[in-house]
Amino acid sequence: MPTLPPPPKASSKKLQAVSTQTVSIPEFETGPGEFVPPIIFFHAVGGFGKTTIGAFAPKPLMLMTKMEKGYKTLLGRNLVPDITRATVDEWDQLLAILQSLYNDPQGFETIVLDSAVRFSEMCMSKVCERDYNGRMDEKRGGFMFYKGGYTTMQREWTAMLCLIERVRDKHGTMFLVLSHSHSQTMKPPGEEDFVKWVPNIHPLLCETTYDFADVTLFGNHPTIIDEDLGQKKAIGGTERVIYTSSCDKYLAKHRHGLKPEIKLTNKPSESWNIIYSAIKGVK
Repeated sequence: MPTLPPPPKASSKKLQAVSTQTVSIPEFETGPGEFVPPIIFFHAVGGFGKTTIGAFAPKPLMLMTKMEKGYKTLLGRNLVPDITRATVDEWDQLLAILQSLYNDPQGFETIVLDSAVRFSEMCMSKVCERDYNGRMDEKRGGFMFYKGGYTTMQREWTAMLCLIERVRDKHGTMFLVLSHSHSQTMKPPGEEDFVKWVPNIHPLLCETTYDFADVTLFGNHPTIIDEDLGQKKAIGGTERVIYTSSCDKYLAKHRHGLKPEIKLTNKPSESWNIIYSAIKGVK
């Protein structure tokens, strides 16, 4: 087999021109970092107080869907403060609101999305109408054809998360994305099945949101084991605990040196300050 000739040597002057004219090299730097308001993905069991926690965040804007009645119910019972809120009817409205906040944060320091599963339903409806002619079937051209609609939906969801990140990076606005939790059976290959608490949205959207978030928290009531006549029986607990590190039992993560558990008091109005103080490292 004939040997190919070596490629011609590039001129050093040409290489220098490329490196200085088309590529901008950033400055190398050292020194302390600064605290960046986090994007928080918070999922919890029903009745934990997710919406209440969001309502007590600093200078919040609550973005809700028609299906989420929690805040209005709590407000009607004077259990949460009267905060600025908006009921979002469709996916494009959510994107328009986020774009307007990018242009002008309007004094809001925290944006609360309540809840992820309802907004994901809006996203699905938008994608189905726009890209699949409103068809949810499994035939060619339908949303469920080889479940390709979920991949398209993930791209749309990612674009929304990118917009959230842009608002945060430009204005220092904190985001709190609320989600219900559900138990899911995990089937790792070659190992025994186990049950894990995860956010109640499609796995592709859950994975994407988890990757974008700086902090993912899981809220639950620890189970109390009561030994009665030599038999162990699980009974419901009333203590509220937020878990910060992922394990086989629940999905969580953080980048802030948090302890594995954050215990909340029985006063819902104190919950936000407890959580955020832990994130900022305030003792």
